[in-house]
Amino acid sequence: LRHHPNCESCGGQAKVLDHLLGHSGDWEARFWSGPFQALCESCHNTKTNQERVDRERDWKPLNRRLWRTMSKG
Repeated sequence: LRHHPNCESCGGQAKVLDHLLGHSGDWEARFWSGPFQALCESCHNTKTNQERVDRERDWKPLNRRLWRTMSKG
């Protein structure tokens, strides 16, 4: 953040170092794997919430198929 003090999204003051590629809760990747981008808290929260919505949307069809398969047995 010292080298990139402005949010990459809105140009405001960056306070969060964000992963460009999602880490999906992997603690090792969460702290050490890049690439990163500087974001303000608002832009980071917006991005994180959208990633969560996308992840849940992608899992719902799989969960339905799995449930149907398991309930037949």
